[in-house]
Amino acid sequence: MKCTLMILMLAVVATAAAQPANDLKEYLEAVRKGSYDPVPPSVLKATEAMPLLDVLAAYEQDTIVRVRSRAYSIARRIGTKSEVPEVRATVVDQLTMGIGDPDGGISGGCSGGLTGFAPDDFSVPVKAQIQAYLLPATPHLDQVAMLIGYLGYDPASASLQGLLQERLSSTNKWSVRLALARMGDQESVTFIMEKLTAAAVSDNLVYDVVPGLVYTREPAIFEFLEQIIRQDEPLCQSADPDSSRKIRCGYRVLEYMAYAIEDFPIPTDEDGELELDDYEAGLQEVRAWFDSHETYSFKMDVY
Repeated sequence: MKCTLMILMLAVVATAAAQPANDLKEYLEAVRKGSYDPVPPSVLKATEAMPLLDVLAAYEQDTIVRVRSRAYSIARRIGTKSEVPEVRATVVDQLTMGIGDPDGGISGGCSGGLTGFAPDDFSVPVKAQIQAYLLPATPHLDQVAMLIGYLGYDPASASLQGLLQERLSSTNKWSVRLALARMGDQESVTFIMEKLTAAAVSDNLVYDVVPGLVYTREPAIFEFLEQIIRQDEPLCQSADPDSSRKIRCGYRVLEYMAYAIEDFPIPTDEDGELELDDYEAGLQEVRAWFDSHETYSFKMDVY
């Protein structure tokens, strides 16, 4: 009797574990037919991720672009919310293969999605595969270059240097420089700093250039960012669309820098956003913190 009861309990557990995978299959088949329904809650709340990833691996090879795209997107969501190393590593492997997808949108989605994972989630073979994508024709090459720079994969340095000799867009070449700077290449740091000396502090610099500068985690470049933090002249447009008033550019730079510095005086939430109500007081606090911290450490395990 006890044996029979145990068998029944195991059967119930197995059925419950298999249901999200079955729901996922039905969902992706519906996507194939044109459905735009959201992902079933049973999939996103499933406690066992590996059966889902097995299902997704098959649909990531589908002949229909929207099916592959949705499969990779779901895999990314599962991986970034999981704390299980095996799950995260499996998703990283799948997204890395997705960079080679013939559809440029999927390729870019996968390379961009990988920035949400920690370097420890990437095995050496996976890093080597990402290095293999460092080719002029790779879609969203800027993202791939900065991804490999984030991972600090030294064997890729030569590939990045080689790209500088290719006929690339200015955006791609700048991203390669940023990637090399993240990896400690001082020639690239010098190149970037020379460009910054001629740059005017403005909305364009803050919104288009500063995020890449923060990505480098390079002390010399952060000294340039500190100078913007210390400027009092209002050179940037207010975030309020109804206001024509100019504000200090340091407010925006503050938001970009916060998540990248260890023990930063203003906390950030789980999304890296500042937990700050009074920006003027926060700016003064950060200025004082920089005054008392000539050197500081960077968070290297986040993109």
